Amino acid sequence: MTAPLIDAHVHVGLDRYEPIELLCAHLDLTGVSGAVLVQHHAQTDNTYLVECLNRFPHRFSAIMRVPLDDDGRAVHHWAAQGCTGLRQRARSRCPGADPLGQWRAAADLGLPVSVYGTPTDFVSADFAEVIATFPDLPIVLEHLGGADPGARPPASAFAPVFALARHPHVLMKVPGFGELAPPPLTSEDHAAAEGLLDAALNAFGPDRLLWGSDWPLCCGREGYRAALDAPRAALRRRLPESRVATICGGNAQRLWFRALE
Repeated sequence: MTAPLIDAHVHVGLDRYEPIELLCAHLDLTGVSGAVLVQHHAQTDNTYLVECLNRFPHRFSAIMRVPLDDDGRAVHHWAAQGCTGLRQRARSRCPGADPLGQWRAAADLGLPVSVYGTPTDFVSADFAEVIATFPDLPIVLEHLGGADPGARPPASAFAPVFALARHPHVLMKVPGFGELAPPPLTSEDHAAAEGLLDAALNAFGPDRLLWGSDWPLCCGREGYRAALDAPRAALRRRLPESRVATICGGNAQRLWFRALE
């Protein structure tokens, strides 16, 4: 059976971004079955995400953020409320006896960690320590390893980040092409974006890539439908449909919806 279409990276909120009802409208219009709700940088109260989980059972999963000074107890608290992932900055450390306490709590609970940062953050010694310390913890690099539409480098500049694929527990999110170049997207922009996609695919393979739209920010770029259609069309030119489905839903289901099955 083909995996459901699941968006691995969206943001919702009442104090920032948009409420869940608007996301549902976009999902319904594009045939997307569900999404991973990723808490935004400035918020560590995950109450609204939990409310969304309870209102729409099995359609969403939620990735928490916790305060910088948390020793791991908040990770356990929100996991008990239904969150199935943790979001961290690549160089994140907490004060106290165990600077890796939040990462360790996620590992103990079996919660995959979605990680944000710049390419420099991802190749830092701090992040290398995390990767080495928790070899069984799924670690997912967001935004193609720190791609920035304001300063899009050639594919070769991402080589050190893509080299992290040598660690079998490291995965990567593939964004819409508007995240890799400011709109309107030219044919050259699409070619450059596909070059980055090829590099990620060659490094990680279909079993360790996940498509994520970055909704609602993508609506200020190419729009939600195009954030799905462009990378999916590029993947279909390279892979059989079953492997495209793995990237566009199967991997997200395996990582963050497992507790709901």
